[in-house]
Amino acid sequence: MSWAEFTATYAPTGGPIRLGSWSARKCGLGQWEFRTTFGVGTSIRRAEAVAPGPMSALTALLHDSGCPIEILGFHQQQWDGRTATLVLCEAGGRSGWAFGLGEGTTESALRAMVAAANRLHG
Repeated sequence: MSWAEFTATYAPTGGPIRLGSWSARKCGLGQWEFRTTFGVGTSIRRAEAVAPGPMSALTALLHDSGCPIEILGFHQQQWDGRTATLVLCEAGGRSGWAFGLGEGTTESALRAMVAAANRLHG
């Protein structure tokens, strides 16, 4: 499988779910407030979630938008000066791997989660 085939399969950039802006602000002991601009289908909305981390927040936001996924496996490592994330997710009895590559751990993980949601709900 070529790199282009791998990314087209496991890190699709097209699909019904799109993540725009993302910000985090500490709001208590072990809690963060995450704010995002988030697209599902033809609608775009601003959303907030309070969670201990970005993966928890995005999981809640996906659920609230009608695209729930459950994380079954998570792997992250440095790769060529960037962070690569692989997630195994399940939704509606289907499971599959997805991939995200980013400048840091959060960016990479969020990209992998959006790719997983698009693979399972797209």
